[in-house]
Amino acid sequence: MKKSSNEIYTFIDESFLGQFLDMHREFLERVYYSHYLSLCEYLGRKPLNHQDFFTNMVHRRFRFYQLCCPYCGAMEIVVQDTRREHSGSYNYCPHCGRGSVEEVVSKQLSRFTRISCISNAGIALCKIKQPETDIRFLAYDIYQMQLIELTSILEVVLRDFFEALFHMSYLGVKNSYTEKIVHKFTGNDFMLIEKANQHYKKAFDIDIKASIEQSLWDDLVDMTNMRNTMIHNNGMVDERFRNSKTFNRVKDYVDGDLLILNQDVIHHYHESILKIATIISDLFRSNYQRLRNKVIVLHYFSNPDIALPTEDSSIQDK
Repeated sequence: MKKSSNEIYTFIDESFLGQFLDMHREFLERVYYSHYLSLCEYLGRKPLNHQDFFTNMVHRRFRFYQLCCPYCGAMEIVVQDTRREHSGSYNYCPHCGRGSVEEVVSKQLSRFTRISCISNAGIALCKIKQPETDIRFLAYDIYQMQLIELTSILEVVLRDFFEALFHMSYLGVKNSYTEKIVHKFTGNDFMLIEKANQHYKKAFDIDIKASIEQSLWDDLVDMTNMRNTMIHNNGMVDERFRNSKTFNRVKDYVDGDLLILNQDVIHHYHESILKIATIISDLFRSNYQRLRNKVIVLHYFSNPDIALPTEDSSIQDK
């Protein structure tokens, strides 16, 4: 995965403000400057005038960040005192605890890492204690459990990013009612990559299948089909599975009615999950950044409690 981008926090500077239309930019400048004046009043400091405050903002002692959390809808202005803080940026939403897309995915992947490390260690020990035992059957349930966990990672990532983009697309409207509507309409569809892709296409015009290689898409389809066999048919291969395209691709794993995996198979699908997680993260980030500014503008324009300065201060803040 790439280095965390912390995209839910945006540094407020000339470049960020330049992304808005003139009318919106002027209004946001008044919002941010009002926040700055309140800070100076609280600290007993003499503020910069409006023009100077928005010049060379990266060199100011106090840096302002716009939090726009796509997961819980939190919208806040956060200030950093560069003389006291040296972390360089903020990492998590203080309301829901979510971070960058990479952090969200990493949190899911860590569960598979814990499961695989412990179970693989157990398999290795069993090999030593029972060298005559056929390892395929000894590790039969363990490798199926690992595959199920990999497909669960895909399901959660697809679902979480979909819900976040849905609420961002509708200009930050997030409440328990809209959440229930989304959950009811999508149901368990994110367990199936084909259905999940249809939701992404209809809701956001995002075609995941068109963004990846056919071999990777086949891996994702095969994983979900094998997962369903393991969950709903106790791991036994039935006629429905034998008549699927997946069967022709994974028939080497079938022994009689048993679907028998091994460490190489798990490693292959783990790599597939890493690849699709990176692709989905990039798709999410690009769409989040496209929607972010609209949500920010709507939030401040529709907030009647914002007190804006009526005139600029001309005193300099050193």
